Amino acid sequence: MSAHPDATKDDMVKTIALARLVLGGAMNIQAPPNLTPDGYELYLDAGINDWGGVSPLTPDFINPEAPWPALQILQQKSARAGFELRARLPVYPEFIREGDKFLAPSLLPFIESHCDADGLVKHNGPLENFPTLHHSNPPVAPGLAS
Repeated sequence: MSAHPDATKDDMVKTIALARLVLGGAMNIQAPPNLTPDGYELYLDAGINDWGGVSPLTPDFINPEAPWPALQILQQKSARAGFELRARLPVYPEFIREGDKFLAPSLLPFIESHCDADGLVKHNGPLENFPTLHHSNPPVAPGLAS
C-alpha cells in the first residue's frame, strides 16, 4: 500500500459511518486520533466508540512519526462531542463481563481487581487527575479510550 495515498479525513469519516451502519451499535469501532491531527473529533460523530491504544507514556509504535494527542486535549474534544473519555483495559468490558467464555480463569481475579462495575479501569487510570469537564451533552459511550 506504500504506493497509494493515505486515506483522507473524509474517507475515514465515510468508512467509519459505513462500518457503524453495517456492523451495528454493539460492535467496537476504533480510529486513531494521531493519524488525523486536524479534525479527528469528527470520528466520534461518524460512529467510533474507542480511540484505540492512546498512551501518555509510549509512542505509537506502528506510526512513530505521528505522536499521540495529549490526553487532556483528547478528553476535551471528546467532551465537546458529548462523550466521556474513559480508560479501558486491553480487554473490552463486554469480554470481561463474560470472562469465563473469553479469558483464562487465572486472569479473571487480576483483571477484575483493576476494573470498575462498567468493566473500565478503576478511577479512570491516567485520566484520574484531569478536571471534570462539564458540557451540555451527557456522555453516551463508555470505553472511549484505553
